[in-house]
Amino acid sequence: MDLINERKHKRIPVRFKTEIQRAALPTLGFLTNLSEGGMCILASEELKSGDKLELDIHSDLCGVVKVAGSVLWSRSLKIDLVQVNLFESGVKLLAPPPEYLELVRSVAHAFVDRRVHPRFRSVLQVRVEELISDVDLFTVNISKGGVFVQSEKLPSRDEVVELLIRLPGSGAATLRLEGVVLDTCDASRARREMRVPGFSLRYTRFREGDDLKLFLYLDHLQKQALSA
Repeated sequence: MDLINERKHKRIPVRFKTEIQRAALPTLGFLTNLSEGGMCILASEELKSGDKLELDIHSDLCGVVKVAGSVLWSRSLKIDLVQVNLFESGVKLLAPPPEYLELVRSVAHAFVDRRVHPRFRSVLQVRVEELISDVDLFTVNISKGGVFVQSEKLPSRDEVVELLIRLPGSGAATLRLEGVVLDTCDASRARREMRVPGFSLRYTRFREGDDLKLFLYLDHLQKQALSA
């Protein structure tokens, strides 16, 4: 089966630096997902609906790819916890060139190869036993293999930490699990990469029954994504 046709209406998560050329001054942003017909861009400046853009997409797969598009929507992603102002915008492409379609094809194959456990954007309340803090932390994305936790206080890389994650809903369960820290993103790196500070963690152990509760919740998120 043709992988591109199979994914025709699905966006593939990426993180490519993108130079945004428009009537106003050029803006630097990041591509957060893409498809054959459009993409989502994260930038520190708001793009207005209807704006015509010329984009230079930088990737290790295909070098610099130039495309043109128009902004369909834009929304603020202000995160008060770390005082970050970011804007997410949906862009429809105008006559995507062959080089862009080749980039989508390359990304699609790379995505299938690396993503055993798809990630879902989900904001869940978290407590980290090893980090003494009066502030509740929150997940940014989560999968069956691991989680990214937004936090200005960071554990050490390779450190084993214990998390308490509260699932949504009235009377919802609180999961207790352990994991090893794979990567950290401090405030300085977060500003450079237009991200939120925090750390990624791979699960190593669950309290009995909590892995099933998490997987059922993630199955629910996946069904919602497929029906969207």
